[in-house]
Amino acid sequence: MGVKIGSTCAAEEADIISIEQAAGMSLPEQLKQFFRTHDGAEPETNIFDIESSNDSGVNRFIPARQILSEQKKVAGLSLSTIPIAWAEGGNLVVMDVRQGSVMFWDHETDDTTWLANSLGEFLEETLRPFSLDDIELKPGQVKRVWVDPKLLEELEDD
Repeated sequence: MGVKIGSTCAAEEADIISIEQAAGMSLPEQLKQFFRTHDGAEPETNIFDIESSNDSGVNRFIPARQILSEQKKVAGLSLSTIPIAWAEGGNLVVMDVRQGSVMFWDHETDDTTWLANSLGEFLEETLRPFSLDDIELKPGQVKRVWVDPKLLEELEDD
């Protein structure tokens, strides 16, 4: 099940062309269509797996007009790899325009991790709505918890 992503104003075709010129190739049709319907959209709260031991979520998809400036901030990305979404913790979701694959870029390590073969696969299969069931605490993982006493009073009054 895919994540709900609201419709937004369409990206300017000139912005899409600028990205293609900078990359030196045409963007995948799926990505161009996404820009035309969801440019800069904020999805519902979501999660995706990064390998088996980590996860993240998409905070917002990057508007087409901001992609080239975001790309310049990441020194290690090739011209054919463009950022398409801001992920949690200052990380990015990026796309290799040549292959169409979607990857996670970790700002702490400058490494990319494969997520999906295409934008469609990422949106429909990899990215999923967040659920509290996604949080798995191991025995002993939580050492202590602080709860505001005023909150406890309010809960007791109900």
